[in-house]
Amino acid sequence: RDWYPLVAGAKGPKDVSGEIQLVLQWRFNPDLDYDPFNEPVEHPDEEPNELRVAIIQGRRLKAMDKALLYGKSSSDPMIELTLSTSQKKKKTHVKKHSLEPI
Repeated sequence: RDWYPLVAGAKGPKDVSGEIQLVLQWRFNPDLDYDPFNEPVEHPDEEPNELRVAIIQGRRLKAMDKALLYGKSSSDPMIELTLSTSQKKKKTHVKKHSLEPI
């Protein structure tokens, strides 16, 4: 478990702040290790290499929904994870009215 700073994405606000706590797990299958200089080998009966990501919580998020008269400012945070070497994206559910989502 580690805390990672949030960064602005291509969409959405550019002035983000806060951190998220992630758990990362890599399951490596040496039979599927990629060597770009050899012919590809197919292993249909083997488990694939796999990256697992668990989003635990957020903290110190910037308030994007300002309270005008009464109450506290809040946000409706969500996380979009993108694997930079592919077009794969995953999004979390929106957590309404929270600056410290769990």
